[in-house]
Amino acid sequence: MENDFENKMVEAAMAVIVSAGEARDFCKEALQCARQGNFEEAEAKLKEAKDSITEAHNGQTEVIQAEMRGEETKISLLFIHAQDTIMTITSEINMATEMLEMYKLIHGKGGRA
Repeated sequence: MENDFENKMVEAAMAVIVSAGEARDFCKEALQCARQGNFEEAEAKLKEAKDSITEAHNGQTEVIQAEMRGEETKISLLFIHAQDTIMTITSEINMATEMLEMYKLIHGKGGRA
């Protein structure tokens, strides 16, 4: 039983980390597109980043809800790392969203003032 639980936690944590990592990659690509003035592609990449971080967050939420249902949980360093990764990349996405608007202003393509 202990091994099954540990395997579930590792799988959940790795799924969160992978989704969050994909979000970071999309976020970087969005900024590269924005820097080049390709705002349509930048916005598409930023949407993919947001979709991926939502997927990561959903994975985290599943684990938290399982604990709330009374299922066995233990503190896992890997899962703590996964949660930290979500928070960090969410901040990166928030900053990239603002930077996209700044690039639009720099390129004379509008942007929110």
